[in-house]
Amino acid sequence: MDLSSSLFTYILLSRQSKSIISCETTFILSAATSYNGNDPALVCKKYLSSVIKKSYTVLRDEHIADYRELFRRVELNLRGTKAGKMPTDERLKAIKKGDEDPELFALYFQFGRYLLISSSRPGTLPANLQGIWNESTTPAWESKWTTNINVEINY
Repeated sequence: MDLSSSLFTYILLSRQSKSIISCETTFILSAATSYNGNDPALVCKKYLSSVIKKSYTVLRDEHIADYRELFRRVELNLRGTKAGKMPTDERLKAIKKGDEDPELFALYFQFGRYLLISSSRPGTLPANLQGIWNESTTPAWESKWTTNINVEINY
């Protein structure tokens, strides 16, 4: 696997033809902190050296197996309505108008589980309130992890 390559899709347009040429590359990102006294650069290098030798298919399959083991521990089925076939944005609008959509609540519950499973894994720091997808570089509470009721709420 060559980390220096990138995913490119070229769209060549001319008056006579339209061609799409694409090539595929796996992009692997590693990030670390010095929270536990570790050198972030060394931690990243160690992680990257362990995954660089694996193909995309192997990485994907390992991820799916690991994730499924946790995600499939819980199943929540609420009596459905026809709303389950609607796009989520329309379902949210309907809920605001007072419509019932128990499946949307089950979906939201599973989405919360997805976020927590994805942001907090063994050997990593626990999830903070904003998670790892915070869009701000100056988030509320500075995305700190604090030992208070939030620990009980998240875990």
